[in-house]
Amino acid sequence: MKAGDADLSVSSNSMPFVVDWNNDNIKDLLVGDKDGRVFLFEEEAEARGPLAGLEVVDPYVRWSASRVRFDRRRGVFSFDLTLMNVSDKHLVGSVIVVVTSISVSGVTVANADGETPDGKPYFDYSALLVGGRLGPGESVTRRVEFNNPRRMRFTYEIKVYSKVE
Repeated sequence: MKAGDADLSVSSNSMPFVVDWNNDNIKDLLVGDKDGRVFLFEEEAEARGPLAGLEVVDPYVRWSASRVRFDRRRGVFSFDLTLMNVSDKHLVGSVIVVVTSISVSGVTVANADGETPDGKPYFDYSALLVGGRLGPGESVTRRVEFNNPRRMRFTYEIKVYSKVE
């Protein structure tokens, strides 16, 4: 474990506790030692990538695909992916869709906004939110594309991340 660029170091006989010290939905490390000293190591959001401080909100969202198209010349499968908030809560700040798996090797996401620290492609819907939130019954849509050069049938799984208010 690192503290900045240096190895994390506390005295012997230390007892670590994982806590969310500052209520930012990011786990921090609280360590007590044999001399009664307490050390706090706060995780930085940037180190966690685009999902820092967000939670899976799949139960709050229904997603659907429309305008489905396969471009045979380019080998690109595309569609409009709509997220609708089906809860009575607001999704606030960031709304990120992560493609967690693709069933066929060689099929890749063509137009992702980036990758999570573990290499999963994601789409950032945040700029589409009115006033920084997706209210009950509201929806947002954007185009999603997969490169499929071998023209294979495939499936994919996604998870939606945001903050709930």
